[in-house]
Amino acid sequence: MGEAGTKMERTPEEARFPQIGGQGSCDRDSGRPGTAADRVEERIPKDRRSASVDDSRQQVLDVVAHLAEELGNDGGRFPTPSSHLEWDVGVGSIERHELLRRLENKLGRGLSARAVFEAQTVADLFSVAESDTDAPTTRAPLPAILPGQTPPPPDHVTDLLSALDYQASAQPDRPLLFFLEEGSETVRLTLRQLWEAAGRVAGGLLHCGVQPGDRIAIMLPTELGFISTFFGILWAGAIPVPIYPPFRPDQLEDYVTRQSAILRVAGVRLLVSFQNVRQVVSLLKLHAPSLQSVLTVAELSGDPPSPLPRETALLQFTSGSTGLPKGVVLSHANLLANIRAYGRALDLRPEDFVASWLPLYHDMGLIGTLLGSIYHGRPLALMPPQDFLARPSRWLRTMSDYRGTISAAPNFAYEICARRIPDEELEGLDLSSWRVAFNGAEPVRPGTLQRFADRMERFGFRRHALLPTYGLAEASLALTFPPVGRPPAIKRVSRRRLEKDGLAALPRAQEGEL
Repeated sequence: MGEAGTKMERTPEEARFPQIGGQGSCDRDSGRPGTAADRVEERIPKDRRSASVDDSRQQVLDVVAHLAEELGNDGGRFPTPSSHLEWDVGVGSIERHELLRRLENKLGRGLSARAVFEAQTVADLFSVAESDTDAPTTRAPLPAILPGQTPPPPDHVTDLLSALDYQASAQPDRPLLFFLEEGSETVRLTLRQLWEAAGRVAGGLLHCGVQPGDRIAIMLPTELGFISTFFGILWAGAIPVPIYPPFRPDQLEDYVTRQSAILRVAGVRLLVSFQNVRQVVSLLKLHAPSLQSVLTVAELSGDPPSPLPRETALLQFTSGSTGLPKGVVLSHANLLANIRAYGRALDLRPEDFVASWLPLYHDMGLIGTLLGSIYHGRPLALMPPQDFLARPSRWLRTMSDYRGTISAAPNFAYEICARRIPDEELEGLDLSSWRVAFNGAEPVRPGTLQRFADRMERFGFRRHALLPTYGLAEASLALTFPPVGRPPAIKRVSRRRLEKDGLAALPRAQEGEL
């Protein structure tokens, strides 16, 4: 996990914003003599501040210019309305949260986080700033969640589709899937409804000529369509291949070109995606000759056939965190063994409620969160990853509102919550129900654990809920994590001995708990 100590770690995000320090309650847009903000102000020609540019547009330009210089991407040029936020300014997905926060501070009102996240150019930000619709300052009350007895886990089933059928039959009227957008619940579904939707997709796939064993790629966001398509593919006897969708329209062609390698290696025959992907079908077929067609979920509807699950459940591509993504063939037996094992290790309880913003194409989001929740019959609140990146407090607010007990995220997410969320966005949180906070998918930093626990403690979060975890797609998902309820254990090892001899040797008696 790394070395524990009092030295403050410099995170990748801090490197992006060298002028930023402290928590989000301070106004980082207020320039001081000699700061980047002052240098940008001095560089803006007077004629660029003409009356033809209204106040809100000038404020947007100022924010973008300040951020561009801090990111080192301004190149001495003041941004224009046509400047591309990612290519010209350097504001990618991770930096959108900082952009949103600064715009809201400058304009003095809430903005649509999704609109800021999807903006391609500075001109798009003008439209967001001039919109008459502010981001809601109060949340609509959540409808009551129907109580229900949680049935025992389906230890008798041999495939994921049978597990869904079991829970749909045992809890037909209990909502177990909750979809959120921009922090508000949009749809809630029972597993019976999911079962019926998956059957229709399976019928549509067979109508399109899909054969048992065919590889079907899923390029969809976090929505019912992804889940019903995944189970519909299993129902039809085919093999799902989840790949991640582009977050913004301007990424489509470049993204598809890069993803075509996965389509080619997997031998994908059919891609289920959204309408815009059809624009690049010819490009996809050039790089992935096995691909025959691209369809939307709406086009896959037919009478449910008899379920035909096969031995292989999933072709999961590794995250690529330690190398190029590789395809891993996972059987139903592989996945069920892992899901059952971590269910026992977590000592699942009837009141457990899972919340997640993790992408469904990633093994921690798909297997650990979605498939695990369905198998064990626990309710799950899902939000798109971009909603977290745009306003990270939504993750914590979801845990508070739904009395969430289990959630997982990479280390950077805990770091953002510990350092970057403004104090006012945390007001009224109640995290006392959160008993399992997985931290995995990237190196876990002891300082991050400490900072997150310290900041969230006053909202009821208990530091022994933090569970550093390690897993990999080649092992289906989870490989190891500490006992639930034990604070994270920190050990220091000799870097020299580790590099020279491959031994994790303690330099001295230095170990302890967080």
